[in-house]
This record gives sequence, C-alpha cells and structure tokens, in this order.
Amino acid sequence: MKRLILCMALLAMASTGLATTAIVAVEEIEFPVEAFWAAMSTNYDGSRIAANFQGQIYYWEDGVWTYVSEGHPLTSSVGISADGTAIISAKDDPDTGLRNPTIWFEDTGWAPVMLGGIPDYGECDGSVGSGYALNHDGSLAVGLGWHGCEGVAFMWSAESGMVDIGGVRASNISDDGNMVVGFDHHPDWGGRRANYWMNDVSMTPPAGIDGPHLIGNPDDAPGEGYDATSDGSVIVGDMFPEGATYWYSQAMRYTEDTGYVMLGTLGDNEGHRSIATLVSNDGKVCGVSGDPPPWGMWDVFVWTAENGMEQLKQLCLDSGAELPEGFDSVFLIGASALSSDGSTMIVTWQDDMWNQGSYKITFEGSVAIEDAGDQADNTLPNAVSLAQNFPNPFNPSTNIKFSLPRTENVQLSVYDVKGRMVRTLVNGSEEAGEHTVMWDGKDSGGNSVSSGTYFYRLVTDSRTYNRQMSLLK
Repeated sequence: MKRLILCMALLAMASTGLATTAIVAVEEIEFPVEAFWAAMSTNYDGSRIAANFQGQIYYWEDGVWTYVSEGHPLTSSVGISADGTAIISAKDDPDTGLRNPTIWFEDTGWAPVMLGGIPDYGECDGSVGSGYALNHDGSLAVGLGWHGCEGVAFMWSAESGMVDIGGVRASNISDDGNMVVGFDHHPDWGGRRANYWMNDVSMTPPAGIDGPHLIGNPDDAPGEGYDATSDGSVIVGDMFPEGATYWYSQAMRYTEDTGYVMLGTLGDNEGHRSIATLVSNDGKVCGVSGDPPPWGMWDVFVWTAENGMEQLKQLCLDSGAELPEGFDSVFLIGASALSSDGSTMIVTWQDDMWNQGSYKITFEGSVAIEDAGDQADNTLPNAVSLAQNFPNPFNPSTNIKFSLPRTENVQLSVYDVKGRMVRTLVNGSEEAGEHTVMWDGKDSGGNSVSSGTYFYRLVTDSRTYNRQMSLLK
C-alpha cells in the first residue's frame, strides 16, 4: 500500500531536466508464453508491467507473470494505468466478432470492459478499433476507433462512452488526463502529422477537449506524437526535418515554451532516422534510431538535455552492472516502455538468428519505493503536483495530497460532474512542501453529498491541476 501511495503522490511531477543515464541493473525478462514479440507498458514506478504476447495479456510484478485475459492476436498495443490497476488493449466481441478496445480492471478480477464503438462506426476492416493508453487510474482511455470507414482518435470514459475527438489516432494520454498525443492525416497527401489535444478532466468528454492542435507547420509537418510526461508539459514523437525524404523523420521534443526541438540521430548518415517514443518526468527521452528495417537495424537511444542522444547498449556495457548472458552479442532494437518516474525501461533485443526477448533496465537515482518516502520528508518538491486522492473510491472521507516547490497562493476545490462547485477545501497562501487535506464528503453547507463521481481542482500561481474521485455509499 505504501508503494501505491507514494506512486500517486508523485504522479503530477513535471519534467525536471535532471535525468541521469547511469545504469545500475540489466536483467532479462523471461516470457511466460512462446511469442516472437511482446508489446509492454509500465505503471508509474515500473513495479508492474503489462504485456501483450501476440494477443495474450499478462502483467509482471516481483518477477512473476500473471495471466489476465485473451486479447486480440492482431493488436500490438497495450497500456497500463499509472497506479497499475487497469490494463488496456483489445479483444474480440463475442456477440459481433469485431475487435473491440477493452479495459481490464483489477478491482473486478480483471473482468473485461469493452468500450464499444463510435456511433455509426464503419465495419470496413472488421473492427471497431484498439485501445492504446490510460490515465492514472483507468477512468480515461484513448486509442483508435473507426467512423465511416475512417480511423479516428477516440477518448472514452464510463460517463461518455467512446467519443470521436478528431484526428486519426490518440496514441497516449498523460497520467493526469490533461494531455493527449497522437496524429492526424494531411488533408492533401494523407501523411501523418503530430497532434496534441488539451483536456479538462473536470468535464465529461468531449466537452473539455480542445484540439487536435498541430505540432509544426501545417503544410510541411509529417510526424507523430507518441508520449507525454505525467502532467503533459513535455511531448515527444518524430518530425521530418525540412527537405528530408518522407521515410527519414527525426526524434522531437515539444514544450509550450520551446516549440518542437529536433533531437538528431545516433549516426552521422543523412539517411538515419530516429523516433522518440517515450519520455519520463525526470527528463529522459527514449526511442530508436538507425537505418530502419528491412534495410537496416534500429538502435535504442536515451536522450537527456545534459548528454544529448546516447546509444543505450553502450551505456549498459559501460555501466559496470552485471549483464545477462549473451548481452554483448544481441541488438537492442525496440524501446518498449519507460516508467513515468524514469527508473525503469523495457527494451526488446534481437540476435543474429532473429530470436527476440526483453530486458528490464534500472537507472541510477531510482530507490526502493518503501525508502523514498523517508527521503521526501527532507527534500522540497521540485514541481507543483496533485496526487490521486486516497482512498479512492472512498466512504465517508478521503485525503488529497498536493506539493509545492515554493510558497504559493492555492485554491483546492471539489466539483460535481456538472461543474458546480461543491466545496472549497483550501483558499490562501501555503508554504513549500507537501500538504494533505481531508474531505469528509460534505458540501459547503455541511450536508453529506450523494454517491457519484466528483472532481477536485488545484489552482496555484503557476499551474492548474484536475483529478477525479468516486464516493461510494
């Protein structure tokens, strides 16, 4: 339980730019079933890993794989919520036979929740879509749906069902639910263009969705958005440098202040390509670079502001960490997952006989979750953060924790699903550090509120955060 509390307390930390690429452990992850490839995703601190082994959904924890469900064999996507309690992918609908975006929730025994389709979806490819990613607790999902025989980006919540949010695919959503990244198609020549959507989590989709917004020049901006930090302040993906041929995009990093910044490639060959697919809150950007298959081979990279783009395999070889048998003779070809806290990375290896597998890589600076709480008491937060309330769902009271890097004016309020303010819990100047506020489930008049979904909003001098909670009586 302490692991989960700390994990959620750190959820909304922004990228600090203080990443370290020093590696302290490299271990092989044995697959529980025979599979050529595996898609993987991690929760916030890497303590739980979700995997899709060619349609078989599992999760890994403490070195043990647990079977969850049969998914769809042609869907390579899988995602796990930051709190580790929900997994998303796709499976066949037993009634229609169509591929259906699906979430499995731990608190219901991993029973599948099929998300349905966008109204009037087209059956052109015999599917209604695939699920790609979840917010911190699985209450919001994004992915690819179908409408009128065209792919569309969707957002799902229990209240709204699957909603067309524009664009073509929503590839990821920030842990706090405020940022969605993906791509649309150029209206003239059809190429992918990196997009992002802003989302107000206090509103039921699509009411709070603003976008898609194009990253780059609308006439010359092929690329894709792949991932975002927990608070959505940093987006990564790929873009095409001016004058580059269509196939050879380069990794990019985007913030509101800097716009998109190209990160280069590992090689000095003009034909080298790179794609940034993962980003963590401590500033690491990970992805692949090289001559793309089938003509060449990918290399996994780690990029930081301090060191630029580095080859991950060389970092491992130079680390002094004990390496798995055969590590020096395999290629690291895929960046599968990176925990939001930057401690854990999952990569795909391949040998010269095309055999594949996965390694779990641990970076320096990650400490045991049980020990980190003691450290936090002596260190000021380096960003404003708003944690998930605990417990959640709750009855009759719950605790809300927020952190401040400096003294700021703060307003913390609770709203109902219609956006009406229920109660203000904090309104005034608060000192730097961690703060915990208890809500007793009562409105400003002292009356107990009914069961249902509520939202709490933290407004400071520098940022605004929104989160969702459930009262069950």
